[in-house]
Amino acid sequence: MQELGVTITDTPPADAVVIPTGDYMKAALEETCQRFGIEYPKHLAIAVQDHGYSPDMSNRKFRFLHMRKTLENGNWDISSLIQDPPSPPSMTRMQAILETEPDALVMDTGAAAVLGALQDPVVEAAREHGVTIVNAGNGHTLAFTIQGDEICGGVFEHHSRVLINNGSCRDYLAKLRNGTLTNEEVFDDHGHGGAAVHRACDSCLVAVTGPNRREILPDAYQAAPHGDMMLTGCFGLLSTWMQTRTPP
Repeated sequence: MQELGVTITDTPPADAVVIPTGDYMKAALEETCQRFGIEYPKHLAIAVQDHGYSPDMSNRKFRFLHMRKTLENGNWDISSLIQDPPSPPSMTRMQAILETEPDALVMDTGAAAVLGALQDPVVEAAREHGVTIVNAGNGHTLAFTIQGDEICGGVFEHHSRVLINNGSCRDYLAKLRNGTLTNEEVFDDHGHGGAAVHRACDSCLVAVTGPNRREILPDAYQAAPHGDMMLTGCFGLLSTWMQTRTPP
């Protein structure tokens, strides 16, 4: 950093403009709500994409190693996507939020998007026969194959721009469904993460959500839970809250 002219200090210079950063900026959100006359929520559900931290390997590899272990420990059940609270201290973004708001529901953005997409009636109807859900985000694309409550084929994660440029998403999805996609194949293609494959899955429907959905999979079913694609992750957070925090 010093070679770039950057100096890291514990305190800013007297003439510096301090710009706070973080995944959850409570003061700014409270001020925004106040300006619109909205009472600040008593309960919080927050999704972040957490790479995790490992001094021994690439964070891309570490994120997918954590994801595979999570799915394996949960017998590849879709409920394993919900960890409330998220426990590994190595998932630093999630832990940083919990340090500020210990009662918040915190989960991965990919998990929130998948659980939200399942609230689209077409996706939900295809669930028992098998469905591939793709969240084509601005930076990253995450895909799961699901049959019933089982994450059957598995999951893979790539950079959206790479998939747009080379048009390889459908090839990856086909390999994910037939159980032949490897972690190394995705990682070596500059994938954001990799792949965690369980078994072959007869997925009949490919459903896509997210801002890059038409760029990456224009012919797939364009999922829009409750009529709003841009709130897919929010609906996933709400459904998780109803499942984990609402008394029976």
